[in-house]
Amino acid sequence: MSTLYFGDCLDVIREHMPDESVDLIYLDPPFNSKRIYNASMGGAQWIAFKDTWQWYEAVDDFHELAGDVSMAPTMEGLRMILGEGSSLAYLSYMANRLRECRRVLKPTGSIYLHCDPTMSHYLKVLLDSIFTGGGGGGLQKRDSMALSSGHEGIPKVRQKTRHYPGLRKNTQDGTQPRFKARCECQSIQQGR
Repeated sequence: MSTLYFGDCLDVIREHMPDESVDLIYLDPPFNSKRIYNASMGGAQWIAFKDTWQWYEAVDDFHELAGDVSMAPTMEGLRMILGEGSSLAYLSYMANRLRECRRVLKPTGSIYLHCDPTMSHYLKVLLDSIFTGGGGGGLQKRDSMALSSGHEGIPKVRQKTRHYPGLRKNTQDGTQPRFKARCECQSIQQGR
């Protein structure tokens, strides 16, 4: 494929990508940092991106997800825990995109989600719900990885080494992959 799309990835995936057609997905979405990022060029400055989330902007995303039998328990649970605020708005935005990524990912494909500690634990819940239906069937999770910048600005990948035995789930073949507590970059590979 030699096409470059500009726009919201949700629209692009839904309109242009068939089921199970992608080998690798790397997501570096907003982090819900509750900050406004500025850009400047030639002395001019403007708002480049608002990483702030409002519930009223995400109500439709939430209801689309809550109407999906496989996602309803997760989304309602998050609403009970977080309330209808900026965190649930962010997670509703992410869940719709992750669900579409799941649809287009090949059975042998991998997805990497780059996130920070602000929402990583909630994003892990969404990934479990979307990729396993909460039960772990057919999903193999690899160890989490973290991306960091080297001194020259070149990204380096380092393995996290701390394991939490209480955070294990059985895969379809009965093995127990390890989960990590931090999830700056989550690697997931589907299996059938």
